[in-house]
Amino acid sequence: SRVGEGTTFTIYLPKMVKTHAPPHQADADVPRGQGETIMVVEDEMVVCQAVASMLKHLGYRVLTAANGQEALTVYDSHRDEVDLVLTDMVMPEMGGMDLLETLKQRDPGVRVVMMTGYPLREEGRTQIPQGILGYLEKPVGPRQVAKAMREALTKTL
Repeated sequence: SRVGEGTTFTIYLPKMVKTHAPPHQADADVPRGQGETIMVVEDEMVVCQAVASMLKHLGYRVLTAANGQEALTVYDSHRDEVDLVLTDMVMPEMGGMDLLETLKQRDPGVRVVMMTGYPLREEGRTQIPQGILGYLEKPVGPRQVAKAMREALTKTL
């Protein structure tokens, strides 16, 4: 190529017609929170913020912790307020399973939902750890989170 010369690209895109999309009927069936407090335990800051934002948008109050040890401190400080713990399974310092065990010792009625980036399916069956009320496979979406929270909050222990 030479200075001042080059290739010209012309891109033609179809004209976009503005339409007013009807409100999503599907949003009506998304279970919403009623001010319940969810503690999110997640070591990846971006994931923690995204999940917390989803939960707030769904009508929940949110507390956060970056790992299992911090979660125990937060839980102890807000024990009477926390309705459910949503925790990652794999974290440094104290993973989700160790957190679950410790929380169950302190409060046998604690409600826990696990999140994991690892598949829990083995030989066609889902291997859900004992003691949890549900699980979410990452990446999680608002509908998944909404459904899992509502199911876990309304299950009989």
